Amino acid sequence: MSSLCSTLVNSQQKAEAAKNGHPLGWWTKRLDVAMRDQSRHGVLEFEFLIEVIRCLPNLAIITFSVATRQYEDHPIPTSVLQTLAETCGRSLQIVNWSRTSLGPHRGDWRSFLAAAPNLRAIRCPCALPTMEPARPLPVLPALNTLVLASGHCEEYYTDDINHFPSLREIIYLDFLPPLIPMTWEPLLRVYGPNLTTITVHYDIDMIFLQGEMDLLTALCPNLIRLDIAFRSWISFIPNLALPSVTHFGFRCWELQSPSWKYRRMFAALASLTASALKVVQLIDHRNVDDLCNRHAKVFSEGAALLKSRSFCLTDHEGRTLV
Repeated sequence: MSSLCSTLVNSQQKAEAAKNGHPLGWWTKRLDVAMRDQSRHGVLEFEFLIEVIRCLPNLAIITFSVATRQYEDHPIPTSVLQTLAETCGRSLQIVNWSRTSLGPHRGDWRSFLAAAPNLRAIRCPCALPTMEPARPLPVLPALNTLVLASGHCEEYYTDDINHFPSLREIIYLDFLPPLIPMTWEPLLRVYGPNLTTITVHYDIDMIFLQGEMDLLTALCPNLIRLDIAFRSWISFIPNLALPSVTHFGFRCWELQSPSWKYRRMFAALASLTASALKVVQLIDHRNVDDLCNRHAKVFSEGAALLKSRSFCLTDHEGRTLV
């Protein structure tokens, strides 16, 4: 990071001295923060990061993907988020916190959001609680997509005010503690009527799955597409009643499964209750490859089972399988 910092700072100094043209950082739209090593106290890396950000006034996308254990319990310094807000808050459109490390304090996170009114997509960090009261959740008028985990839903509803009037898509990660069904109900009561697309990564017990679908049916009347990622094909229960969607995508984290599990999958598909459903899509290419190449006989049996259904089954690229 030190070499990147030096390059950007030197370019900025030369551009300022020449009084014409723009430095390298002016043209940079994306920054991926993926620190793997740490100095003795982790201070130098953050100082370099702050200097890098100061050179990127038009940044549109920032990703934090810090996996090293040294940063697991290390909150991101307030100064980093402040620099982001001051330098490129208004130009930022996407913030992707793809790891749990370097979670910000709640007050810092909300202050940052307030300074970034043009955000269109957020993958939320694990915001850390603080003793002082946090500022109110700001209104983000352009936010279209929100990615969040089950344990952090409460960060994004404080009352019945719709803070995200343009929100149309939620990606919900229900595999982090607490594994309790319907933890996102208050969130859906506020934002559900506007949602058209929902993606859910489930690790809840299969006995709760229908209850989750009923919740979506009740609170998301304008839903068009629903995607579900199952931990196991066993979780895909038969006679599942979906919300009134036209597109249903599904995948499984088991990338190689025995034949009996695929037979169970086809039985679940054949018994779906979904009056408006037109397309069912197996959205992970690895599931498609395993099913079609390693279980061709089961696939043929399943295709015959689905012939009487009004929807078509497609692969990850939208090509018709059945």
